[in-house]
Amino acid sequence: MTTAQTTTVEINKELLMMNHFCKGIKHGYKYECGNEADEEVKNVAIELLTEAIKRMLRWQIWNDWWINEYRGKWLEAKISIEEKLRGKYSGEIVNTLSGLIDEIINYMDNKLGKYWLSNNVGNEIKELIEYVKMVKLILLFGKKNQELVFMTSIQH
Repeated sequence: MTTAQTTTVEINKELLMMNHFCKGIKHGYKYECGNEADEEVKNVAIELLTEAIKRMLRWQIWNDWWINEYRGKWLEAKISIEEKLRGKYSGEIVNTLSGLIDEIINYMDNKLGKYWLSNNVGNEIKELIEYVKMVKLILLFGKKNQELVFMTSIQH
């Protein structure tokens, strides 16, 4: 059961444009703002940021529903694979595939789910969305292999 919203989310691009866009300059282990970004880079960043925020809001990724949903899909796949392959292939092959799926499910339960909750990832995502909407974000950009790369920082 998906709890994602089906409504369209509108993002104010003019408000997003008020965030700070600059070229990232590496100082030691940190990146700091260098020159101001040109309009082309800002427009690309705004388009990517808008789409990312829409997806995060639509899918409500700050909740852990998606972990349970995909856990369920892996469990269904395991049952289906066992039913279809048992008798056609050796027990060793079926058990190996089943074991791999169990490892994925256990990872989702014991690592991903616990990490998500114990490290407060959901609240950090909601906070990041709010920072962007409240014009408190610094977007640093650079080029790597002829592609634009973006990093974020928060204005305090």
